Amino acid sequence: MDPKEELDRLIADNGGKKIRWKRHDVYKFPNGLVFTVSKTPECPFGFKHAVDDLKNFLGLRDDDRGKPGARREKKRSKEVVVPRRFQLEATPHVPTLRDKLASVKITLPPTSARYTPPPPTPLPTPLPTFEKMMLTQGVRKLQQ
Repeated sequence: MDPKEELDRLIADNGGKKIRWKRHDVYKFPNGLVFTVSKTPECPFGFKHAVDDLKNFLGLRDDDRGKPGARREKKRSKEVVVPRRFQLEATPHVPTLRDKLASVKITLPPTSARYTPPPPTPLPTPLPTFEKMMLTQGVRKLQQ
């Protein structure tokens, strides 16, 4: 059946009434559901998708649809037993980081040998002003 015809049949069977129809067909159902369909969908499957959506909204699908079925038992692979050519009698002791840190002793120098910051440097002397420079050159001060 053509999806457009099936959509019209589903709407009519479930009591849908068209409330708007300019660019989209808008239907209202007795249960309060408002369903919108484009008049000219871009996708060639637009009406088929609309039929599927309407069936889902109206509850016309089975409850167990899409749920996974019974699972089969997983195949068990054969266990491969590899014979050992040699066997270690004792594992060699490799020191860990914890062992290395435990063996190190940290000692702090006495307080007198600790770093002391140098004394602050004195501020530079301010530069002479223009007036003072002119007076040292021998120019007389102007009288007002």
